[in-house]
Amino acid sequence: MLIERYRETLGKSNHGGQSLYDHTFGSVEAGLRAARLAGVRDGPQLDVMLMGTAVHDVGKLDPHFQAMLEASRDGRDLPSKRVKHEASTFDYDHPDLVGHGLLALRDEIRACTGYAIDLDNLADRMDDVWAGAVTHHGLFYLSFEDWGDGARPLIRRYWTSLYPNEARRITLVDLLVDYYPIGGLVMLGDLMASYAFEQERDLVWAFAGVETLPQVFERLLGAAEELEIEIGAYDPRGYGLGELLRLLGGGIC
Repeated sequence: MLIERYRETLGKSNHGGQSLYDHTFGSVEAGLRAARLAGVRDGPQLDVMLMGTAVHDVGKLDPHFQAMLEASRDGRDLPSKRVKHEASTFDYDHPDLVGHGLLALRDEIRACTGYAIDLDNLADRMDDVWAGAVTHHGLFYLSFEDWGDGARPLIRRYWTSLYPNEARRITLVDLLVDYYPIGGLVMLGDLMASYAFEQERDLVWAFAGVETLPQVFERLLGAAEELEIEIGAYDPRGYGLGELLRLLGGGIC
């Protein structure tokens, strides 16, 4: 069901649009390439990051976000209701779609990349998978808060805010530390796939001549302004993408 939804919806609005399926699994392939450049072997850390990449844009299934993408693709004014897709990660039926779709996602990742995720490695790490999705633009984090019915995940934006019901949180910084050197892999996979699509090329071209992880950051920094413009066509907010990449790269490379 989730794979079919990915095929039926938009992931990008420029160049006539790109399906969420093509963007998602292009991002997974790009993430795997980046992980190999970092010398990371198969195992639980890579499994979590690749599955996080496979669900990173599930919030784009939000019908209001689809309306934004469709308007941008068709050259129309954006609708009055604006949503941020990371903030829609847990909305509608998205958690159930992912929960019931893990086997299909594993099989699709293997078919697209040759990499076989061991789902047993995700059993106690699904919170990190979700955190990879929530944090992949560096704007939000995952908060677990107890409102009398047990701790449940919520998406928060301001890291310096204190929430009295918060039991714990997972931020991008936590992922960078716990999954070093690939804690930012969801972001890297997403951006490299977006870069290739923006240039109307493939990932072989996007990674040509790139032999180290620092070179991935260098390539993305060179394209940061164009990527900001592309994102801004349907999501007019400031990402500070260049600054974010410098911060992320400084902590990894």
